[in-house]
Amino acid sequence: MWIRLPKQNASKTTPKSLLQRWFWWLKVLVVAACAVWGVGLWSRVSRSQDFKSASGNSNGSPSPTAIAEPLGATLDLSTDRPQMPIPASPPAREIGTEILHRTLLDSVWGAPTLCEVRQSIQFADKKRSSFGKYVRGGKGLGKMRMTLQIPAGDQMNSLLQVSDGDLLTTMVSVGDQRTMTQIDLVKVRERLPITTETFQHPVVAMYLAFGGQAEVLRTMCQKYDWTKVTEGQLGNRKVWWIRGIATAQPIGFKAEALVDQRLFQQPYDVDIPPNVKLAIGHRDSDSPYWLYQVETWNDGDVKGRGKAYVLTEWDSPIRLSAQQMTPDLFQLGTDHSASDVREETKLYLPPLQLNFGGQASAKQRMLK
Repeated sequence: MWIRLPKQNASKTTPKSLLQRWFWWLKVLVVAACAVWGVGLWSRVSRSQDFKSASGNSNGSPSPTAIAEPLGATLDLSTDRPQMPIPASPPAREIGTEILHRTLLDSVWGAPTLCEVRQSIQFADKKRSSFGKYVRGGKGLGKMRMTLQIPAGDQMNSLLQVSDGDLLTTMVSVGDQRTMTQIDLVKVRERLPITTETFQHPVVAMYLAFGGQAEVLRTMCQKYDWTKVTEGQLGNRKVWWIRGIATAQPIGFKAEALVDQRLFQQPYDVDIPPNVKLAIGHRDSDSPYWLYQVETWNDGDVKGRGKAYVLTEWDSPIRLSAQQMTPDLFQLGTDHSASDVREETKLYLPPLQLNFGGQASAKQRMLK
């Protein structure tokens, strides 16, 4: 799902290329945790269908008002040993990394969860907002569904991402044009040595972090160096606030799929926002290790050119029961098709030989 658009001189950028660039960044932010810069022009769009799940409609999808069970600790990381709350004290890199790894593990292996997704984008003198829903199947199965609706005047653009655990499909709708990418998750899992000793390893979780919030964390865990960790509040929620900066080389554990390597390769890395701030549920909160929001920004040059800010929120997480996990929730549906379908499995395949101990942060312990 990595679409590289050619770099262009700003004075020569056309409305069409700006819109394409915006959608590329939309995917990178929501799917791979970067930012959306090209939002200068939101034109030539058409209406698209709303997300059918989480609305209590006829397809059997869950309704938020019908779910009473709050989200709790979605991954029991204390099975083998008791865990103390992570202190908000130096060194920030080690503390931030451990919090991010636990959050990543929860996003992959945790309980099925539904949440609202909101995004606010500021670029130059433009400001736009979008909205949607995200539901993860959890339990390491790779099932998920996410939509983002992007109002543009009186019409809509949309991003749809669905995985039934075997095939991950991402569809971008711009006007009457649709593009689709697909990833064969079965082929990815075939290369992973998932055992009782490795399933909680951060690198295994990275390879299993497909789409949505999980893939956001996959990128955050590898591309950013954590410079500040503090305890605080996000509304009435107790959270960790974690600040980071983009790095030219990975510092800790890293995955070796092509999509991960491109985080540090030109020309793919040039547009990745240099600054990030995360809000993650504190271990003592009702939703521990839940990624509530991601802020990314670029201060631009001395004249302010290239200045941009993006806020993505994963709000109001609610745990889903087994009865609410209907099969059609993770199906693409017959009403979604595209003439342009790209196969991207090769970008996500782990290497044939995985060597966890040979990575840069081999001394860092596995989370058990």
